[in-house]
Amino acid sequence: KVKYAVCDDAGQKSPLKAGFGRNIGAGGILLVSEEKLTTGLKLELYIFLEGEDTQPLITKGTIMHAHITSAGINEYGVKFEDIGILNLKRFMNFCFSKMHEKLGILWPRKK
Repeated sequence: KVKYAVCDDAGQKSPLKAGFGRNIGAGGILLVSEEKLTTGLKLELYIFLEGEDTQPLITKGTIMHAHITSAGINEYGVKFEDIGILNLKRFMNFCFSKMHEKLGILWPRKK
């Protein structure tokens, strides 16, 4: 699950909107949303990592490419701008635990 706000040049943010993420990696995320957005927009992202009951991973990003569909399901390639070291560690731990889960191996996750 992902929530996001559009940020303008003055630092003002829109109200939070709901979407979801796919193909998340250390460099960015594929954001899926019903809202029509354009490339170049700055976003503040709140990424809720599956299985974690902690605070969301909060970062900023820029829409690098957009795929707008007539069905109302739009996909945006968002490049992370400043994920921060603590969020990066949380994210890496999440990815490693998911890889190990697929292999049937336990991975020690910090709570």
